[in-house]
Amino acid sequence: MSLTKPFTGGYHESSQIKCLVVTVIISIIIITLALNNNLNIISIILLNLINIFSIYHQAPIINDNMPLTRNDLIIRNKILALLSSSILFLISLILYNKGIYSSIITWTLFINSCLMFNKKHKV
Repeated sequence: MSLTKPFTGGYHESSQIKCLVVTVIISIIIITLALNNNLNIISIILLNLINIFSIYHQAPIINDNMPLTRNDLIIRNKILALLSSSILFLISLILYNKGIYSSIITWTLFINSCLMFNKKHKV
């Protein structure tokens, strides 16, 4: 997540302790998914394409806790998010027959794209 999350934006906690707790929980979920779901090559491709599509249309998410105001930074972050996700997608395809590494990469990218849609609306 550290290779894509800084560029996609989205969910941010208000303190470092909360962020650490959420990161540990998400990591446990990713490992559990990777160990208990044998993704075939079609599933890996589809999940990664959903991820790239989501990043293309949504990233970077502007968040009050981590604001981006300059248009050049917004464009730069979108490009870096797409590039890093695409490279990790290719790595997950290369590692398909090498154990659970491909699944870990795929689930990490997918959950990262889901976190982009966790925007709280002010009432």
